[in-house]
This record gives sequence, C-alpha cells and structure tokens, in this order.
Amino acid sequence: MDRISLCLIAKNEEQLLPGCLASVKGAVDEIVIADTGSSDRTREIARAAGAVVVESPWLGDFAAARNASLAAAHGDWILILDADERLAPGAGRALRRAVRDARFDVGMIPLHNASRLDATAADVLAGRARDGTPTLLPRLLRNAGGLRYEGIVHESVEGWLVGRGRKAGVIETAIIHLGHVAELRAARGKRERNLELLRRRCQEDPDDVIAWGYLAGEHLHAGHEVEARAAVEAGWALVDHQPNERSIHRVAALRGILALRRGDAAAALESADRAEARQGPHVDWHYLRGCALELLALAEPDEAARRERARAAAAAYQAAYDGRHEPVAERIVEGSDQLASLVSAGHVLLLAGRPVDALAAFEAALRELPADPAALLGRAEAVLDGGDPARALSLLEPLLGDRPDGWLLAAAAAAALGSAADASVLLTRALDRTGSGLLGRHRKLRLRAMTAGGPRAATAGASPVATAGPRFAVTVISPPGYPHSAAFAEVAETLVHGLGAAGCDAVLTTDPSLPGRRHIVLGANLVPGTSVRLLPGSIIYNLEQVEEGSSWLTPELLALFRAFQVWDYSRANADALEQMGVPRPAVVPVGYVPQLTRIAPAAEDLDVLFYGSMNPRRRMVLDELTRRGARVHAAFGLYGAARDALVARSRIVVNVHYYQAKVFEVVRVSYLLANRRCVVSERGCDAAEEAAFEEGVAFAAHEALADRCLHLLAHPDERHRIAEAGFRIMSSRDEAGYLRDVVAGLASG
Repeated sequence: MDRISLCLIAKNEEQLLPGCLASVKGAVDEIVIADTGSSDRTREIARAAGAVVVESPWLGDFAAARNASLAAAHGDWILILDADERLAPGAGRALRRAVRDARFDVGMIPLHNASRLDATAADVLAGRARDGTPTLLPRLLRNAGGLRYEGIVHESVEGWLVGRGRKAGVIETAIIHLGHVAELRAARGKRERNLELLRRRCQEDPDDVIAWGYLAGEHLHAGHEVEARAAVEAGWALVDHQPNERSIHRVAALRGILALRRGDAAAALESADRAEARQGPHVDWHYLRGCALELLALAEPDEAARRERARAAAAAYQAAYDGRHEPVAERIVEGSDQLASLVSAGHVLLLAGRPVDALAAFEAALRELPADPAALLGRAEAVLDGGDPARALSLLEPLLGDRPDGWLLAAAAAAALGSAADASVLLTRALDRTGSGLLGRHRKLRLRAMTAGGPRAATAGASPVATAGPRFAVTVISPPGYPHSAAFAEVAETLVHGLGAAGCDAVLTTDPSLPGRRHIVLGANLVPGTSVRLLPGSIIYNLEQVEEGSSWLTPELLALFRAFQVWDYSRANADALEQMGVPRPAVVPVGYVPQLTRIAPAAEDLDVLFYGSMNPRRRMVLDELTRRGARVHAAFGLYGAARDALVARSRIVVNVHYYQAKVFEVVRVSYLLANRRCVVSERGCDAAEEAAFEEGVAFAAHEALADRCLHLLAHPDERHRIAEAGFRIMSSRDEAGYLRDVVAGLASG
C-alpha cells in the first residue's frame, strides 16, 4: 500500500497544532514535524501524537525548513499542511483513493479560508463562513525525483513540478485554513515578516522572477500599489532570461491585474499573451483577456467596433468558465475559475447586443448560485434589452437596494414604457447611489446616455429637475478591482450632505466623466497611469498626508495638482504643496454632518481596534498591548458596515502614524468622533491642528501609546468623557459652513 507522510513546519504552535494533528488521524501513516525553535509545548504535543520531530533551527528560510521535514519522511507521498490548517472530514478516504489510483505526481487540494476561528468545517466548506473562493494548491506530492522546495518565503515546488513535466490532478477533498482570519493573521505579523523576507530573497537572487512576483503580491495585498508595480515590472524585465522550468505565472498575472486597475488594456493583453505562449493556456489568461477586451469595448466610440470587441471578450470569459475545473498548479487572478467569469460573459454579451445569449449566461449562473445579485440584475437587464420592460421591472423590484444598478435599470424600463416622470425619479435615486459603484461596468454607458440631457433626465425628452444652487458630483476614483477606494466613502458622504445643506445639488459617483456637474475628486493619486481623464473644472480634494519624497506623490500627480484646482483638509499640507509649485490649495477642513452619526452601540468585547495597513512601527504598539494583556484586533481592507461593526465592539480605537511625525489624521479620526468613539492617537508635527482636538482625543507619543490605551481601559469614566468631548468638538465643525465659504469663492472666482 502507498504510504502517506504528513510534513509540517512549526514554531510555537501549541494552540493550533492539536487541531491539525487530530484532522489527519487515520489519513496519514507518518507525521514529520520540523520545529524551528519553539519555546512552548509544540514539540511535546507533536511527540505525544506520534510525530517524528526534526530540530531545524530557524535560518530565515522556509524552504530549508520544509526540506528538513522532507528529508526525514519515508512515505511514497507527502501531504503538506501548516499548523493553522485542517483536513476536511472524510479526507482520509479521499487521499487513500487518490494515491491508490494515481495518474498524477501532484495532488491539487482546494483550500478554503475560514472567516472565523470558531467556524465549523461544514460552514466553511459550504461558504457560509468562508472568505473568498477556494484555491487549488499543490499539497499531495509524489516523493520522487528530487522533490524539494525553493524560496526563503512563499516556498514552492514549482521548479520540480514544471521542470520535470509533472502531471497534476485534483483531489476530491479540502483543506480548511484558519490563518487567513484577520485577527490571527494580524497577531502573527505575517505580512511584515513576508515583506522583509521577500526583499531579502530578491536581493540575494535578483534574477528570480518568482521572488519578484511574490513581493509584488504582498505589496498589492497590503495596499502598496506603487511598490507592487515596481516589483512586478522588475520581474517582468527578467522574463525572457528565465530558464524554461521556471514559472512566470505569478509575475505575469499580477502585471495583468495592475494594468487593468490603471485601465491599461494593452499591457494586460501583453501579459496574458506572453505567459500563454510560454506556458500554455490557463484560466487566468482567459480571464485577463476578457477583462482587457471589455475595457477596450467600453472605450470604443464606434458601435460596430465596440460590439466586435465585446464578442471577443465574451469568448474569453467563456473559456475561463469552461476551464474552471482543469487542475493547474496555481491560480492568481481572482474570479478566473469562478462564477464571475460567466456573469462577466453575460455583461459583455449585453454590450455586444446579444441579450438572448446574455440571458442564457445569467440563467446558467443562477442555477449554480440562485441568489447572486450580479446574475439577478443581469437577467433583468437581458429581459429589458430583449424587449420586455414590464417583466424587467417586476424582476428588478426586489433588487432596488443600496447599489445604483437596479435603480438605473428600472429607470430605463420605465422610460421604455413611456413613463418619463417615473424614470426621472428612479434615475435620481440611481445617481444618489453611484458612490457605491456599479456592479456592471458596462452600465456606465447606459448611465451616460440617460443623463445626456441633464443628470436628472431619464429620457431624451424629459426635463432635468430644477436645482437651487450649483451642481456638483463628489467623485471617488475607483479603479477596477481596487477595493481601497472605499476608504474615502465617509468623507465623500460628508461632502454630499454638506453641499446639500449649503444649498447645492450634489450626487456621489465613481464616474469622473458624469456630465453636467462640477466634479470634486477624491483619490486623485490613483489617476496617473490609468485611462481616467478628469473633466475641465474638476476640483481635486487631497486627503493624503503630504511629505517630500512620499511614494504616492509622483511627478505625474504633482502635474495633475498643478493643472486643476486643489482643496486640502490640512493647512500644513497646503503649505507643503505650495512649496512644491502647486497653486495655493484652498483649505477645506473635514467637518460634521448628522447623517454620519450612525454606528449603533454594541457589546464592547474588544479592548483596542486598529484598522489600516500594517508596518513595523504600528505592529510595535499592537504587540506591546497584546503582550500586556489587552484584547487587540487589527483589520485591513475592511470598510463600511463590516468595519463599523468592529468599531462598535471596541472600547478604544488607536491611530498610529505609518511614518514618524505626521499631520494629525483627522480624515481617519473624524468619523470615529462623530460616533462617540474613544480615540487614542499618536502625536504628530502639527501642534495647532491637534490643539483643537485636545480634549476629545487622547494624544500620546508613539512610545507611550500602549500606556495611554491601558490607562483608559482601566478608567471607563475617563474613556467616556473623552468620547463625549470628541463628539462635541466634531459636531461643532459645520461642514455646510466650510463648504458655503469655499463654494462662494468658486462663484466669485
């Protein structure tokens, strides 16, 4: 009988290791654990479970530790797990069947990221407690032919797999991964550790395209888009010089993703085409090609050419969907092997003028996921474009939510039925929700067409709604696939409500080309390098901290600042920009509107919350708090209701500057103060700005932040007093008043 050895590396895993070992009971014949220097009971737990423990001192090299475990394994097959992973129930039988009948060398096992540490296996596998979609990973390896790992971090067997033409097969079981849960990942500091190791790996072997790809991926997941692009282009420059057995998959896929985010369809197509020519067809290349062709179709002014591009995009998306079950060593492009490709095919089929084919795609998607909102909206849109607006309206009625899509399609259906008044009302509601973003990018064309006669006009003959004051669009730059634009949401909403209270007509949108309005642009730092073009008269509202040498403050962005009027929330920022040659920005403080006081109270089971990207100086504060017994939660990439739920559960929200001596981050803090939260913030370099908030924010130097938090945790009355003072200060900052002054200046200018 073929024997299976579990190989695992561990350090201080006494909490998670028992669950992992229990999950493999009966599934493997041998357990080998390479311990890299545990100071807890990890080794004792491993030996009690019958494991062979290999002492492998940590050398800052994950591949070395993996290979130490492989060297001690005697099985015909190697199962690779980490301590924070578990085999799904019934996996033992599936693994035995797989190795008995094996016609493969690499068993690809779906990995499911749990969204909660207490989630049951059934809930994770069913998707009820899963974050994202399952990923196929090479975890069952034939122990033959010089099997070994490479890479000090993000170690892999790609060289062994690709170079020897190994065959892959999918194993009908699953791995449940707990390490993706936000609080566990933050507590372990994986991202900072990985970035440090990957920088070292790239320095030690600058010709390794795999290392550059992983570095780019870590930066991208951390929200460091400038650094991600630099790393991916460094790797891309090496592609032609790589040995045949070395995979370029990751660097090509990430280059395509970054190109799509900035609207560069040509670079995305080049990435997909070159990777496919070198390594063969793959769902990632099909999906990237579909996205790029869709972008080209949307930008094509000629209708016949647009439809031709859209048909080509539909074929690429369909190819991605058809290949979703093919076993491959890695998938990088999110959605390439999922239902998203089928829904995207439906969208571009609508763009191609083929509603019948689009309807078939959406109905096929709904057979797999009956409640998928994008497919439900697509079905209604296909019915509408197929000539049945009455049925489309009935399908759309339950879909009129927070997103603009349903309202926009309902407006189009009402217009088709001859009800211009209803269409105008529905279109107004769609425009009020455009800040949430459209689920279907192709609907921007419909939105533009319907607002061509004026932003509130639903049909060509309808009259726009009269407004009392200037007409603005608060515009959040939101590149495709870039989730962090949501960080601007609260300031954007504050502007819309403040402008309305100041007598202006304002809508929230992600479309910088929306006609008939003066745009106030948030996130302009995302514009350079994309296909986005700001309309004449647009105003750039800068919400970033200005410091000479900042990676985000590129020459292209400074040129944009010099070409358009600029607002800034901070006088210190305005001074710095003026010194850089930008015409003096207007200082428009972040103020208060009552609509933003909306976080409902909840049981406070978290001591300290931090949200934002992580770096060593932020990690230092959180680690100190955890070491001293505080219940700390760190979150990144979490916005809206999910972030608000964490805020409500937290006694304190701590604000730590990314770099030393920064301007007070009122943009981050204002929403917390408006909701009566106790904020502890690091002091910065602008004493005058901080003085206005002194009673309502607990300021402390970086080295004293942990002490300040712990003091307030022990004194709830003082915590409550600071929170109430913060609300009084924030609510006194009249956003409408700030905006009346600056809008009056626009009119007089």
